[in-house]
Amino acid sequence: MNDRLTSALFPAAAALLILSTASLARAAGDWPQWGNTQSRNMACDETGLPSDFAAGEFVGASDEIDMSTTRNVKWIAKLGSQSYGNPTVARGRVFVGTNNDSPRDERLRGDRSNVYCLDEATGDPVPDGEVGILVMTPLWNNTITPFLRWNTGDYVTRVDRGATDGPLAVFPVIRHAARTAGFFKVSGINVNQADIEDFMHRQEAVTDFKIEAVETGALDALRVSIELRQGAEAARETERLSHSVKTTFELTPEIVVLEPGTLEREFAGQVKQNRFIDRRG
Repeated sequence: MNDRLTSALFPAAAALLILSTASLARAAGDWPQWGNTQSRNMACDETGLPSDFAAGEFVGASDEIDMSTTRNVKWIAKLGSQSYGNPTVARGRVFVGTNNDSPRDERLRGDRSNVYCLDEATGDPVPDGEVGILVMTPLWNNTITPFLRWNTGDYVTRVDRGATDGPLAVFPVIRHAARTAGFFKVSGINVNQADIEDFMHRQEAVTDFKIEAVETGALDALRVSIELRQGAEAARETERLSHSVKTTFELTPEIVVLEPGTLEREFAGQVKQNRFIDRRG
């Protein structure tokens, strides 16, 4: 995971500003996805935030900012020349997509998509080797920069290069540390949570979901609660999804269609969104 940031605030200077919260009674909350929540309302629940800021002045002809000339700015980090959307802030880390106009690694130049990871408190790049959660993202889309997609459930470490000096030494190495996702056993069938999560993310009509193992009388059942995109026909999507789950996982699920926003409210108070719940026993 590359670890610099860029900003639409200063296209020429290529910098990201994080407003200082030092004067607040408590630290600001996370901004875990584009638009903060799935409503994309772009609203923050925090109070007492600075209402203005001064971006500061350049140091001579360089692209460095003199921090003494800023106001209500906690730190500044240099990025590429373009970035889209907004940074994602979670668990003390700031993530953002940018291009490669300011290469972190001189061996990897040219047109590339990067995701940078910074320390929320200091703006410094998170050092190689720290354990983090692996998030899958496409390498290409219409805006050229990547979007964070979904949590794989794997804890990994990233190092800039491996121990070898061979032809593949130019590439970073990701080492597996642990796994958070597990299995359901429903009616004697093992259901890998990562597999069904990937399966659900491929359902175009489903915008959010939750999977539960439940008891129905003397039998186990798989309950799949879903929220659908606007315009999707609930009855048709329920039938289609039930058939697809049966074909893929050899289980006939109970499909529950929820009102949009239901799961967002349920997940709001959770540090980690718990999409897999065993309610048996």
